Parts: sequence; structure tokens; C-alpha cells
Amino acid sequence: MTSVTYVDTAGTTQTLSASTDYTVKSYNGIGRIQLLDGKTWPSLVGGGAGVVTVVYVAGHGSSATAIPVALKHAILMMCSTLYDYRSTLSPGQQYAVPHTITALIAQYKSGEYQ
Repeated sequence: MTSVTYVDTAGTTQTLSASTDYTVKSYNGIGRIQLLDGKTWPSLVGGGAGVVTVVYVAGHGSSATAIPVALKHAILMMCSTLYDYRSTLSPGQQYAVPHTITALIAQYKSGEYQ
């Protein structure tokens, strides 16, 4: 987690502090922001987009070597499949992901984001 900012009721952008306001927890591989004991969520101005901004870094690491081999294989297989069938696919056409590829990536899915 890089930062959590919000627009307060006065219209001023404020930043929550990771050391005094919240912690980041992982449940089944899904990151969650959790307030520290005794803290409450601040009052926000109105609603809608841009009231709360969460900046984070996502992925398996900072280099290609950090990506699990199974995911690399799944990507290569999907590219190969799409290339092999390029003449039969039209733009915007729905295409079922082969079961082998689905099985390779299934172990990296978690929780509600499946």
C-alpha cells in the first residue's frame, strides 16, 4: 500500500497514516485496509468518484523472474491458441478459455475476485 487519501467534509484532501490510522491485512491473498483499534473512518465530502483514493503496487514482483512458471505457461498457451485460431476469430467474438489454461491459473485466484 502506497497511500490512502480522502476528501474531508471541508473539501480538503487528507492522507491516512499507515503508522497511526490503518494496517494492511491479507485474507486469502486479497489485501484489505483495516483501521487500527480505536480508529474510525473519517467523514467524507459527498459521494462519488474521487472521494477516496488508494494507491498500491500489484503483481508478483518487480521482475519477470518473480512471476510463477504456471502463469507464464498459461500466457504462452493462450497466445499460441489465439494465434492458431486467428483466421476463425472475429473482432469482439467471445472465446472460451481452454480448460488447461483455466486449470493453470485457478491456483492463483482467490476470494471474491475469481
